[in-house]
Amino acid sequence: MDTKHTNSTEADPHGLDQHAPGAKLDAGKVRPWLMIAGFSRALQAVAEVTTKGAAKYTPDGWAKVEDGEARYMEAHGRHMLSLGTGEKFDPDTGARHKAQMIWNLLASLELELREDGAVVPVPSPVPSPVPVKEVTREDAAANGINREYPSMWGEPWTQQIYATRKDVV
Repeated sequence: MDTKHTNSTEADPHGLDQHAPGAKLDAGKVRPWLMIAGFSRALQAVAEVTTKGAAKYTPDGWAKVEDGEARYMEAHGRHMLSLGTGEKFDPDTGARHKAQMIWNLLASLELELREDGAVVPVPSPVPSPVPVKEVTREDAAANGINREYPSMWGEPWTQQIYATRKDVV
């Protein structure tokens, strides 16, 4: 029995078989690096708005603003009006009005997508690990596992033993 995973919805942009050396099944997928590399300065300016807002209010508090979707659109409009008068920088924050406009559009869009229940698919070309067995500290010691893995969540200490989906099938 062939245990290789075949995915008919993904393809290599150069037509390589998915199991051929050098194949990468990314044809037609979103290319975020084009945005990140191409707009790195603009994204930095928007990140600065995020940082200033988190310091002024609270980190991630923007998502809990009542009627946030509409209010962020109004804020976008106010920054657009200021920009229209020739003012590049907000006198209150020192941030560029365009960066604040983009931030407000992103906040409004994010809230809209959340409300619509939009799910951003995150494809994983590698099978995700499936927990197979939980091992207690005592079991580990009894089986000769001497490594100490401090638990991030406190006691009781556990170590997850993982296998890929292919191994479980």
